[in-house]
Amino acid sequence: MKGLFRENMLLEVFIKSKNAYYKSIVQEVNEEDLAIGIPMKKRDLAILPEGESLVFRLNARDALYYFKSKVIGTKKSGQVLLYLISLPEEVQRQQRRQFFRFFCMLDVHYWLLPEDSGPEGEPATKGSLAGDTGNIKKSNAEKAQRQAGGDMQQLLLEKAKNMGEPEKAETVNISGGGLLLATDRRLSPGDRLLMKLFLGSGRDNKEYRNNKEIMVKGEVSRAASFNIGELKRYRSGVKFLEIDEKTRDEIIGFIFAGSRERIR
Repeated sequence: MKGLFRENMLLEVFIKSKNAYYKSIVQEVNEEDLAIGIPMKKRDLAILPEGESLVFRLNARDALYYFKSKVIGTKKSGQVLLYLISLPEEVQRQQRRQFFRFFCMLDVHYWLLPEDSGPEGEPATKGSLAGDTGNIKKSNAEKAQRQAGGDMQQLLLEKAKNMGEPEKAETVNISGGGLLLATDRRLSPGDRLLMKLFLGSGRDNKEYRNNKEIMVKGEVSRAASFNIGELKRYRSGVKFLEIDEKTRDEIIGFIFAGSRERIR
C-alpha cells in the first residue's frame, strides 16, 4: 500500500464529531507510517487522539480511495507538528462517476413530491400570478440560507413536517449516488421523492447502531414489480438529487464501515 502515497498529496480524514472531512497533506512516506499535517476545515483544526482508528480519503486522478488507519502519535518537523498514522492494510477504490453498491436492508420513510415541484421540492412558480408570491419568497429564502451555509438537512426536515405521514419502505442496496428501494406501492420513472434514511436500522454496521437519520431527495429512474409468495411489491431505482457533499460523505462513510465489518 505504500506505493499509493507520495509526499505533498492531499489527504482527508473523516472527523465523526464534526460529521465532516478535514483536509491534510502527506508530509512523509515512511516504511511503516505516514506523517501528515494537522487536518483543517477552514480555520478549524482537528485533534487526532492517539490510538484511534479513523477513515481517510485520498483524492487521486483516477479514483477516490478510502481506508482506515490508526493514529500512532505525533512528531515535529522543525516547528511544525505532524501526526503519524499507520499504513493501511487494505484500501477501497471508488471509480469516479461510479459508486460502489452496498447491499443492505435499511428502513426508509418517503414522501412523494408534487409532479410540478421545482428543484427545491416546492411547487414550480411562474411569477405571473399573485398567489405565487409567497412561494417565490420562500424559495428565495431557502436559496439564501444555503448560500450562507444553512443546514440542508434542517431544510428538508422542515419540508417533511408539512407533508403529512410518510410511506414506509426498505433499501435493497445503497451507494453514494442513489439506492434501490423496495415499496408496497408502485412508483414510476420521473417520480420525485423526499426520503428519510435510517442508517443504523440494518443488521450490519455496529458503528451506526445509534440509528443515524439523514434526509435526501431523489428521482425514480426505473421501476419493476416482484412477488414474495402472493404478495406483490415494487423495486425502484432512485438517484439522489441536489445532494450536498456532507450528506454524500455520511452515506459513503456508512458503506465503508459496513463493508469492513463483513470482511472481518
